[in-house]
Amino acid sequence: MGPSASGLGFTAFICFRGAGPKELLVLRDNGTTTAYPAFNIGPIASANGKVVAARNNAVVRIMSHGLETIASSQTLDGLVSGTSILEVDGIAFSSASNIFSSTSNIFLSTDQIDRKGCTATISEISSSGRVQRLWSHFSRVCY
Repeated sequence: MGPSASGLGFTAFICFRGAGPKELLVLRDNGTTTAYPAFNIGPIASANGKVVAARNNAVVRIMSHGLETIASSQTLDGLVSGTSILEVDGIAFSSASNIFSSTSNIFLSTDQIDRKGCTATISEISSSGRVQRLWSHFSRVCY
């Protein structure tokens, strides 16, 4: 088991199985569980009974009865131009219950603007679901 976060009526766990499958596991207060398999699991955060996590390069809201995508990988990837591979590597709540996410984009191919390298981006997801890029920086060196 990895990190966990508690919401109203449940606790969510990030589970890693070595090089094998990963999953979000929701353990409800009544003892029942639901597993949500994933090819990529990232950070998890909670505040005021709400829980969000990175799953399959998207930001999802975790509830006792299921998951809801609040920022898809396409939406997050669209915050920067060019063809890249996206990974959500940070997530947190603001005092206003908005969600901040940090993403890394790795540019593998040369496109019309010759962008081989990485871009780090910080975005905000409002409670209404609007995604806005707050900061972004491109580097030819990837960490």
